[in-house]
This record gives sequence, C-alpha cells and structure tokens, in this order.
Amino acid sequence: EYQFNDNFSAFLQGSVFLDGNNSVKTEIDWAYLSYNFKNDITARLGKFQIPLLSGIELRKVGFSNLWIRPLIPGTGASGNQYYTGMDVIKRQILENSNWEFQFSAGKAKHTLGDINNKGIQLFSAKYQSGDFWIRSAVMHSDYSVYTPRNQLITDSGHSILGSLESEFVLDKFQFNIGYSA
Repeated sequence: EYQFNDNFSAFLQGSVFLDGNNSVKTEIDWAYLSYNFKNDITARLGKFQIPLLSGIELRKVGFSNLWIRPLIPGTGASGNQYYTGMDVIKRQILENSNWEFQFSAGKAKHTLGDINNKGIQLFSAKYQSGDFWIRSAVMHSDYSVYTPRNQLITDSGHSILGSLESEFVLDKFQFNIGYSA
C-alpha cells in the first residue's frame, strides 16, 4: 500500500506461481485507489476479490498449506472471483464494540467464457466486540448465458448468494464458523 496523503492511498496485491511446466504465472488479485472521507467512510475504486466471506484470502494459501480449506472455492463466488468497480465502507466505533458496513458494485469476470456477467452488488455488515465478531453478506449477480457457438441462451440470469460467519475465543481456543448459500 502506498499512502499519498492522510486521505488518499493506492493498494496492489498479487500472486506469483510456478506451474507444473516450470513457467512463472503472475496474477493481480487486488488493485485499487482508496479515499478516506471524514466520519469513518472510505470509498475504493479498482479491482477486488469478491468479498462474500472473509476467507477469500485463504484461496491461494491452500497451495502451501494443504490442510487449510478455503471458505470460497478457487472458482470464486458462484464462478466469479474478481470484480472491477467500487465499494464504500462505513465504520461506526462505539464504546466497547464497532460496526462495519460495506456496499460494493461492479462488473465481475466469470470463470466460464459462456457466462457474461452484467453486474454484481454486494452488501455486508460486521459487528465486533473484543474477541468476538459476526459478519453477514448478500451478493446479487445479473448475467447472460451463451452456447459454445455464442448463441444466447438467456439474457436474464440472476443469482443471489449469502453468507454468515463468526470468530470467537473460548477457553484460549479460537473458533471460526461460517455458512454460505
């Protein structure tokens, strides 16, 4: 992350892999500009991994730690790994806890070439107090589906995904639970 001033920054994160043919493959996972407004509001514009679950950062850890199972499969949320667009994050800090609300919108690239994503919208809310947090997210996606010969099958596909996850500490053990549908 590069901080231009107190409010404006740029972020870039990627991956480098050595495949089975000893060829190096690079991939940009996150690339965005961020502006921090007053009142704990941040707006970001660029390329993002779809934030349906907090576990998205574990997608590629599994290559080095095989015992870790990501909460989102390698193909992403309903076949969408990344989107280009914007998000707005609002944080509300209270005396012993805090809330975080996120709204995201943009256009995703589907892993299957026969599916043309027209747009996604995502809303999430997170509550945290001490060693406990709970987060819920809902994502809506509009898409068209084509045959391998590029003939339109449907121009009005929709998917709605949801998630609920939490992390807490109990007797010195940290627990992570989550559900997505």
